[in-house]
Amino acid sequence: MPNFHGCTFHSDVRFRGTEFRDTHSAGAPAAYRVLKQAMEGLRAHDEQAMFFALQQRSQRHQLARTDPVRWFSALYDLTTEYGQSLGRPLVALAMVIVGFASLYEMLSYLAGKPVPGDGLSFAIEQIARPFGIWSPRYLDGNGIVVWTEYLLENGGVLFRLLATAESVAGLALVALFLLALRRRFKLD
Repeated sequence: MPNFHGCTFHSDVRFRGTEFRDTHSAGAPAAYRVLKQAMEGLRAHDEQAMFFALQQRSQRHQLARTDPVRWFSALYDLTTEYGQSLGRPLVALAMVIVGFASLYEMLSYLAGKPVPGDGLSFAIEQIARPFGIWSPRYLDGNGIVVWTEYLLENGGVLFRLLATAESVAGLALVALFLLALRRRFKLD
């Protein structure tokens, strides 16, 4: 990894399209931090974000595989590229909805009350009305889809926790999208 300490850059420097491959060497986090700070000084926000992501990846690779920070860092990278991607959180949100919808459809089939499409509408509802599974509408059993009523009666807390997990994942992905959107259009 080259040493960038003390380097100066022209105010119109652009690194887009440049591939920086070293995120594993011991000196990589410091080198990317120097570049990030240099881009901050030039107010080159896209390049600053790119070097921030490289710094975070480098720091992640220095952590033990069992360190929870490493896993959260990898998840943040996967879902938003450390705030650089607007599309990734939305794709991940769609995957969460489809994944949970499939799971709900399977549960309705196992409950013996399959109604095609109810799983998808229920999955979307958990995103649009987070934690709605805990509302009185579901707690008293009125006005709900037949299979959810059956699962609430027989699976109770486990079914509610599953729907809650979807709500948490959905809220997290929406928040990550909004943060990426803010970072993209933020004027310092």
